[in-house]
Amino acid sequence: MPKKEVFITTFDNPYNYFTQFKQWLDYDRLMGYYTLEYLGRVVRLAPDLSDEQEQREIESAIDSIILWNGDMYKKIYSP
Repeated sequence: MPKKEVFITTFDNPYNYFTQFKQWLDYDRLMGYYTLEYLGRVVRLAPDLSDEQEQREIESAIDSIILWNGDMYKKIYSP
């Protein structure tokens, strides 16, 4: 079974990042969160990382964001 993809969202976003991306992104930006951009500032990626290493780095950055802002964000997994 393939490993589930992980991402971050705000508690109040009613849309699913994995299945309703455009609506999710529109809501996120309307509310002024800019979650993708925030994650992009926190995550440390390099061109030579494998897909698995890249996913671990993304999840680590998500965990850090949740640690700093736990009342606002949550981790979600692909269906």
